[in-house]
Amino acid sequence: MPTQWNGVTLAPGMRVTTADQISGGSGPLSTFKGPHTMDVRKLTAAIRAKGPTWVVFGAAAYQSFGHSVHVAREHGSSDPWLLPVSIDGVMLVAFSYASHGKTRSARVLAWIVLGIFMAGVVGINFLAAPAGDPVGQGLSVAPAVGMIATTVLMHLVPKAKTPVTRRRPAKNVTSITKARKVS
Repeated sequence: MPTQWNGVTLAPGMRVTTADQISGGSGPLSTFKGPHTMDVRKLTAAIRAKGPTWVVFGAAAYQSFGHSVHVAREHGSSDPWLLPVSIDGVMLVAFSYASHGKTRSARVLAWIVLGIFMAGVVGINFLAAPAGDPVGQGLSVAPAVGMIATTVLMHLVPKAKTPVTRRRPAKNVTSITKARKVS
């Protein structure tokens, strides 16, 4: 018979561990155990930490994408959405190699490619604004700069170390030192 938890059928071999069972205290669901392990507390912390950055990145990428499509359409491209997909895709791959490349030459080449494509994205966004309108050109370039800045922050800024929290020992457990003294 399948295991049920709060009306949800769990996969075979999966069990639910609550904070009560982990720390002996009371608390919400904290961990699913089984073939796929998920710590809800870590997921929540990651969303709180990176969520605002992803929102800013998403808004900036959407605006930059729209400007690139506009420029490609104005210049007669048959598939204008391919321009921003290819440019942003190359930038994401280059960021990955720049931060995690196995050799120095791979990282240097990735930074060169990244610089060229960053300049390209900023240039395309600049072209999307009406000529002779410095405020419009500045506003048009801002999403590209924001997208690049958030990508740099997400890839290259070191992660903060998670503080170690001490847990209360489980009830009715004899510590190792007490067990040794008794023996």
